[in-house]
Amino acid sequence: MFRIFNYFLTPLMRLEKKSQSYIGYQEILPITGTGMLPRRVILSRFWSTYIKDTPLSYMNSGIVNGGPAIIAYVHVPKGTPVELPTEFEGYPVLLDYGTIEPACHTRPVALSPGISIGSVSACTLGAMFKNETEMEKIFILTTKHSVGNTDSTVIQPGSSDAEKGYTICAKVSKYNFYGVIHEHEDADALLLDYAFCEVINSQVVSTNNTPEFCISNTKDSGSGPEIEYEIRKFGRTTNYTEGVVEDRLEFFYNRKFGHVKTLVVSAKERFGAPGDSGSPVFDKNNTLWGILQGVSPDGLLVSVVPIHLILQHVRSEFEVSFKLMSEI
Repeated sequence: MFRIFNYFLTPLMRLEKKSQSYIGYQEILPITGTGMLPRRVILSRFWSTYIKDTPLSYMNSGIVNGGPAIIAYVHVPKGTPVELPTEFEGYPVLLDYGTIEPACHTRPVALSPGISIGSVSACTLGAMFKNETEMEKIFILTTKHSVGNTDSTVIQPGSSDAEKGYTICAKVSKYNFYGVIHEHEDADALLLDYAFCEVINSQVVSTNNTPEFCISNTKDSGSGPEIEYEIRKFGRTTNYTEGVVEDRLEFFYNRKFGHVKTLVVSAKERFGAPGDSGSPVFDKNNTLWGILQGVSPDGLLVSVVPIHLILQHVRSEFEVSFKLMSEI
């Protein structure tokens, strides 16, 4: 059993083996549920087959003209001809342009009062951590690309008693990293993007969108089965959203680092948007899977840095072990 929900992919091009033609404003219906193909395993095979000769950016699937189709995104200027087959493993192939970009605002925007930090009991945006060597300190986890350098301040917009309209709530600690790692010499590039920010003012900003979830533990590994798991997140821009994820790392194209792997969440409606970087991504058991890092142009796909890779890296790089405050 599956459900179909409406959205539009624009502009969209139908791929021919040697030539291409626009099919205009074609309505695409996302596939959700576990019984409808093409599943992400088929998209992965498509990626492996054509990535060497094609500027693939990321993959998705949807219902087109009443049937399931593969949608291939490429990282070249819109309108650039790209040769790909019209079908793959029995599914029609469609082409569009775009990349998964870091989910932060590229220029200053007005921020609303919200959920960038809260008290220990509120457990809002940004899971709270402690480490074993500095037990008197509290850290909030976010993405490195969305904050400054070490010792830069992190602000909480919207404080009513703040003279400038915001309150300095934390500073970026030395425990941060933005780059790629390889688990061994010939391994794929894994994207890591994290910053543990030391809380220096935990005053709660009054807001009416405080979530009622408390992240209770962290996921400690990736299992790799081809099973979809329900997932959700809380973010400043899009607040609470739901999607699905397979418990394995997937390739996509990153403008800064090239082809990299993270978890990839897909959704029937917009899952993330600029401003959601660092949002905790967790399952129905309130287990933290990772933090939101990047988002596709339509917001239906996002990249998520796995929490177990973050905790492993900070332990090996800085010789310090972080745990959720709820686990201490």
